[in-house]
Amino acid sequence: MTLEIDSPDVDSTANELKVALSEAIFTDPKVAPALAALLQKVQSGELEGLDNTDTLTTLAEKVAPYTADANEAKAELAARKEAFITKYEIEVLGKGQVAVNLNETTRIAFFREAQDLARELHGQNAIYTNRLEQWAQEEKFQASPENPLRVDGNVAKSTNMARTEQEEKGWNNVDIEDLAVAHTAYFIATGKDLFDGKIVRARGGALYFCDDGLDVISDYDDIGFS
Repeated sequence: MTLEIDSPDVDSTANELKVALSEAIFTDPKVAPALAALLQKVQSGELEGLDNTDTLTTLAEKVAPYTADANEAKAELAARKEAFITKYEIEVLGKGQVAVNLNETTRIAFFREAQDLARELHGQNAIYTNRLEQWAQEEKFQASPENPLRVDGNVAKSTNMARTEQEEKGWNNVDIEDLAVAHTAYFIATGKDLFDGKIVRARGGALYFCDDGLDVISDYDDIGFS
């Protein structure tokens, strides 16, 4: 974010700082503490001895390094995201569709790398923390997929169908560990839920995505859910 102060007086400057602070909390969290400190100084009269021009100049100078740091951090995060996408050959094929290739990387190593990135990129976990630790103990998650994955997570037409009905149509043909990989890849690339809010079955279980991240849901095999 860039702070532009055009106000002719300190009171107006304080109001503009409030607006900038409210925006920074969501867009540039690292700038927010600096803006909050400056706002406090303005409101407390600490800068009263300066005339309007000097006040605005001082504020701009104080904010500049924080803004530069935030922009640098943004660029670094974008580069990390791009490196992750390149490393795992992630390709978003369409809404709810993704291709990903872990090569020799194990699923759990991929998840842990994605988890660290997801918090910074999208402000939430890619995978529910307790589930991630549980998967770390399971052999299938300690292995790598045999082949590159191409997954369609768009299951709108399967809603309210029982598992047997879906399997008759050739759906649910992805192992749960690979569906989890696909969802994680899609989330990192787009910040969105591959399942579009639905519960999705796979071989070995069913997954859903919530505020805590990707998780397993049980006891959905005999009734009509996606």
